[in-house]
Order: sequence, then structure tokens, then C-alpha cells
Amino acid sequence: MSHWNYRFVAVDIDGETEIGLYEVYYDDDGRPNGRTKELATFSGATKMEAWDAYSRAGAALGTPMLTDSDLTSDEGRNTG
Repeated sequence: MSHWNYRFVAVDIDGETEIGLYEVYYDDDGRPNGRTKELATFSGATKMEAWDAYSRAGAALGTPMLTDSDLTSDEGRNTG
């Protein structure tokens, strides 16, 4: 089953590597295959929804950092 979570991704921007927090998408086998173009934002219809998004992002600290080359699908790269 495909899913997404927040992950730190090292991205090449104008020849410089920058690390940011992105929404990363996974294929049905659990392999990362895409990320959002824009950095993650934490918002919601209520204060609790925004806090929930922010809280889930904290889990990214405990996972290895990715690079764009770690994303397995060229078609899925830099989505949304």
C-alpha cells in the first residue's frame, strides 16, 4: 500500500546542496518514489490539525536522510 511521510531530503539547488523537510511518497513495496516540490508546511483547519502535522514531522529526525537519487521513480520525483 502506498503512503507518505515527512523526510529530510538533500536537494541540489543551483549547484548547492540544501537539506529540507519534504513530504516523501512511497510505492506499494515501501520504496520512496517521489517528494513534493515545496518544503513541508504545517497547517490545518484547526490549531490541533496544524499541531498534528508538526508532531508527525518530528519522526523524520529518527530516519536516514534521503537524496533525490534515492527516489526510485523518475516519474514520481518532485511531485505536487
